[in-house]
Amino acid sequence: MTIRQKDGPWKSRIAEPQRCGRNHWNGDHEAQRALYNNRARISSGVAKVIAKKRTELVERSFAHILDRGG
Repeated sequence: MTIRQKDGPWKSRIAEPQRCGRNHWNGDHEAQRALYNNRARISSGVAKVIAKKRTELVERSFAHILDRGG
């Protein structure tokens, strides 16, 4: 499923799965450009701030559930 948000102010930052070897694009320049743009967004300073906030707000709220083995 592809989600496209070209008109909105938000850009998605989706973690890329670990892959072995190299990508073979076979002429799919749009997918290649999308992947490299996503990599740049993930490694940006803004993404690191967002990840830290997510850790503090969202993941910490579920810590009590995980402590009980749930």
